[in-house]
Amino acid sequence: MAEDWEEYDVVYLTVEGMTRGVSLRGAYILLLRERGGRRHVPLLIDRAGAELLRRVDAGERSEGLSLALQMTAAFGLLPVNVSIGWIHGHRYSAVVRLGCEDLGYREVETDLADGIALAMLADCPIRMLRKVFETQLGRQRGDGMVALPISAMSRELLDEALKSAVAEENFELASLIRDEIKSRE
Repeated sequence: MAEDWEEYDVVYLTVEGMTRGVSLRGAYILLLRERGGRRHVPLLIDRAGAELLRRVDAGERSEGLSLALQMTAAFGLLPVNVSIGWIHGHRYSAVVRLGCEDLGYREVETDLADGIALAMLADCPIRMLRKVFETQLGRQRGDGMVALPISAMSRELLDEALKSAVAEENFELASLIRDEIKSRE
């Protein structure tokens, strides 16, 4: 996997904030800003992830993450960076790179919110493949709204979106959502 993350092919990001969906109330959006730039990338996270990031941002310690940092530090493996990956199981994931030059490096895949929270606690860089970043940029609209990829939505959000599409008589969208739900069964 390391060869996929060459320096020239990544975008470094900073946490800009979080927001809750407007039309889908169960959707939480993590906004990451391109470091040194003005472009933002929106990523869908679940309620638990949003709550974790809110607590970490407020300076409240997460017992599990704090323990993970203490354990890795005890073995000389410190977080080097957090790489945001592709949609995996209908959601983004994070790969935490741990280690040091003397001991080598290991990568651990985790939930997106856990990875971002760890990066915030350890003050380590967050990065994303440029091609993934550029794809996500294409989902933004000029009015501040963001289009979420259906494949990144949880079953609960799909159900909510289906109800909303039917209520709005947007039957084309409803059929796309229905097909996505059926493909997961």
